[in-house]
Amino acid sequence: MAGVFGWVTRVSNQSGVSDLCEVCGIKPKSRDAYKVYPYCSETCAEIAPNCPIPNCLQKGLREFRGACSARHLNTAVVCAVCRSTPFIIDGLCIECSRMAQVHRTRLTELPASDAGFKEAQGMLIHGWKKPQKPKVSRVFRVQIGDRAQEERRKYKSTSGECFPIPVWYSCRRACDLGAPNKQTEFCTYNSCDMCLPLMSVFTAFSFGQTTLSGHLGKGIYMTRYSSVADQFDISTTGSSFRVLLLSSLLLPARSARKGESVCATLSLIST
Repeated sequence: MAGVFGWVTRVSNQSGVSDLCEVCGIKPKSRDAYKVYPYCSETCAEIAPNCPIPNCLQKGLREFRGACSARHLNTAVVCAVCRSTPFIIDGLCIECSRMAQVHRTRLTELPASDAGFKEAQGMLIHGWKKPQKPKVSRVFRVQIGDRAQEERRKYKSTSGECFPIPVWYSCRRACDLGAPNKQTEFCTYNSCDMCLPLMSVFTAFSFGQTTLSGHLGKGIYMTRYSSVADQFDISTTGSSFRVLLLSSLLLPARSARKGESVCATLSLIST
């Protein structure tokens, strides 16, 4: 399905209809004695996106929000978010898809020479209370989205001085996240208690749950010791690699109230 990537809005005439090419938005539209064409040249006409309706080979037009005609605009499956523009990517229009990318959690792998890799490795070894020390294979920085960053800033501003406390998390994995030569993106399994919490910044867990269940009841279970978190790492794929999440909790200096900590920074370690 073609993507509507070229639509721009420039200076319009008094009637509100733009005189500029609907692709480049720079040159005037081409015209002859009978018709005004949407594009300035054959070059722009060739690269103009097609109508998003499956199997339609006509070019999309701005006046029909990317569809080729009013009929196709009315029959198009619209974006699941804005409910007005025909969807292009995974049920979303271009603008809503872009916003989803801005707000999503992303993974960035750190090379072994990176200071972040060495810091995470050192903290893993320091918190390992078992005789045999693990070998770190890969380290990923987890970049949380803009909305989660904003929530973190609001929490800090309303809580006053906060102390970051490094903690470790691990749980049942339904994928091979972090294993060598394996995925560097989150899986989409609804049974994965590693990818779902990371993508949602610990607001969602497997099978629609909002918390985990343990011997202390419902909550989010983390520990100061990496070796303790390692005990809860269960791979349903049979992978021999272990995955631990290094997180930083913000604890208000004025109190030790439970349940008010927020994940601030995240690193994913594969051992």
